[in-house]
Formats: sequence, C-alpha cells, structure tokens
Amino acid sequence: MSYASRVYLTLYGHDREELLGEPWKRLEPAADTGTVVTDVLPFVEEHGKWGGETVGERADGSTVEHDATVTETPDGEPVVTVRAFERNGEAG
Repeated sequence: MSYASRVYLTLYGHDREELLGEPWKRLEPAADTGTVVTDVLPFVEEHGKWGGETVGERADGSTVEHDATVTETPDGEPVVTVRAFERNGEAG
C-alpha cells in the first residue's frame, strides 16, 4: 500500500503507519486472495477496470462486505476503492 484515506483506515480499523508499505493481501481474507490473483488482477490488466462485491478483513479479524473497484495507474499499479454496504441504515 502506498496510500490509504482516513475513511479507508477507519473502515478497516488500522493506523496509516500499519498499512503503508504492506501488501494488499493483508486486508484480504486468505480464502479470497486466490480469486483476486487469478481473476480480478488479470481482468484489470486486460480491461483496465474491475468492479464487484468483495470482503475485506479488519484489524480485529472481523470482515466487512463492500463494493470494490480496481483500476490501474499508468505504471500498472492497482488502485482500489471500496464502499461498505449499508446494513440497517448504517455503513458496515
């Protein structure tokens, strides 16, 4: 990770210093990293963008469901944006 917004950090329960320089897999449940590597990243490489529902892992080990969009920088680095699903009127 080279950047994480305040909202992103709050959603995942991490401090910025904990995540910067860490691999993206740190926030992905182990069961889902294979899908990202075999399906999502190749799709982004071919089409420039991917979007769908994913699950992230918070600092406390709980998970959060969200819509995610993955795009690429001109250098080929992935950029991920997420929006947590609303459950009972609250983002979560």
